[in-house]
Amino acid sequence: MSTTAEKKLFCHSDVAGLLDIHRCTLHRWRNTGLVPDPIYISGLPRWFPEEIYAWLDAGAPPVEKWNQIKKKVGRSNFQKISRFFE
Repeated sequence: MSTTAEKKLFCHSDVAGLLDIHRCTLHRWRNTGLVPDPIYISGLPRWFPEEIYAWLDAGAPPVEKWNQIKKKVGRSNFQKISRFFE
């Protein structure tokens, strides 16, 4: 049974579906730094939906640049990231 917290997180299938790519492609993109780093819960990758949406709003930059943006704006302020690029 999944917890309430887990229901609020995206699994790899959710992210791959949102990006309209295969899960194997998502795995390759993770390994090459093209998508945000997941957190791991019980060894399984999970993403915060608000981070994935903010990353897409920012133009899906590579992880290195994305981490710089998050550092400037702050993880708790994902809503402001879109405005950062206006």
